[in-house]
Amino acid sequence: MAKERFRRYASTSDLLVDLKAIAAGSPPLQARRQIDAKVLTRLAHAAEGEEALEPGERATQQKLTVFLVILGAALAVSVFLNIILLVLNAGK
Repeated sequence: MAKERFRRYASTSDLLVDLKAIAAGSPPLQARRQIDAKVLTRLAHAAEGEEALEPGERATQQKLTVFLVILGAALAVSVFLNIILLVLNAGK
């Protein structure tokens, strides 16, 4: 299903070989020729529940998480303050 023709399986028999290998718990034979071994290793570790991110990617994800938490907290404070102002103005 790859966009580039050269990245697709040449035949359905090649695809079946890889599917049978995966079903048996082995790595794919045909796809290994086209995909960087590093990518396959990361995918295998992700399937086993391990972290699939490299250290640089992990740091970026942690920074994004911190940013989103701070942004969420700022939004909560803003909503809270607007509710307080609404209640105070309703009493006037």
